[in-house]
Amino acid sequence: MICKFKHSAFTLIELILVVAIIAMLTGAMMPVIISARQKARAAKFAQLLDVLTKACMLYYSDTGQYAGETTDGPVNNWAQRRLSVVPPAGAIPGWDGPYIERPLTSEDAILGDRFIISNLMMGDFDLDGDGTIDKHDMTPGNSMDFWFLQESAAKALDETIDANIPGDWKNTGRLRFYDMWGLRGVIIYLTGGS
Repeated sequence: MICKFKHSAFTLIELILVVAIIAMLTGAMMPVIISARQKARAAKFAQLLDVLTKACMLYYSDTGQYAGETTDGPVNNWAQRRLSVVPPAGAIPGWDGPYIERPLTSEDAILGDRFIISNLMMGDFDLDGDGTIDKHDMTPGNSMDFWFLQESAAKALDETIDANIPGDWKNTGRLRFYDMWGLRGVIIYLTGGS
């Protein structure tokens, strides 16, 4: 008796079709996955932003000055890291820190390259989205300059910290997006200013 086996295999066209469908589905899902990842990072950074804002307020309350902090430079330099490094005795009257657990590093800049907390407002801020400037450029206060940030990451951060502020997301609320001379980033209002 002769047995005939019927082979049920995929044809080349069927295999190509399946691969093409998988590739299209993957391509369609990538923006969603990337967006979800950026939103999660933005939420995590927003928590750090709240900690840093409170630390800046406490520093000002203790010293009457606005602090500076950076993710760059040596971690033991108290002149650049006024929130985290103990200064020499008497160097900053009223200093009662450290105000944050440890010096900031590039790992804290989870959305971009690095950032600096300035003791001057770096930009004008329309905090409530009503079209008028509430905090003015180059006045004493704390703002954060976050360099080399992709626009999509900046938008995700803005949606996290300025969710209910009307107006253009790039120019209203606590976050201001900039794209100047090929340098993209955000300036974020923390405290103070006039």
